[in-house]
Amino acid sequence: MDLHSLLNLKVEPGGELIHGSAYYRSLDRAVEISPASYIPGARTKTLALGKLVLSLEGITQRLVGLRAFTPSNRWKVEDTEPPPAADTQGGVSFTLDFRGQDLCFYNLYPKYEFHAPDNSLRIRVRGSFDLVIRVGDCLLLGMDRAGILTDFWLEGLRFTA
Repeated sequence: MDLHSLLNLKVEPGGELIHGSAYYRSLDRAVEISPASYIPGARTKTLALGKLVLSLEGITQRLVGLRAFTPSNRWKVEDTEPPPAADTQGGVSFTLDFRGQDLCFYNLYPKYEFHAPDNSLRIRVRGSFDLVIRVGDCLLLGMDRAGILTDFWLEGLRFTA
């Protein structure tokens, strides 16, 4: 399985946004979007891209949450940029064939860039973006012209112990 097929997206214009906040938990060394509407016991699938873990709704494979395990002292802070303006808003679903499993792992090393003036964190997955989609209250997603995931931006990141 190649990276291109793992990161292929289907955009749902006007689809439901992920409601919740972005946190960095220093004890876990984890950045997380905790969806406020997550239903305990609901079936989910997990796409693990190294230490970047994406939670997907079990049937539609719509993105519903994100967690990244990375110490903040490894984030780039110099010459970083604020998040771009969103081109559209809606949900995104991954088209990956999980082959009957609920977990798919690919060894990937995203890069992290913190923009201190607005407490935003960019997670660069691959390449450069052509389209930016607001997928959550505090989450933007970038994709290229081929519909492949390139970036995430977490806005208004809060720091907790």
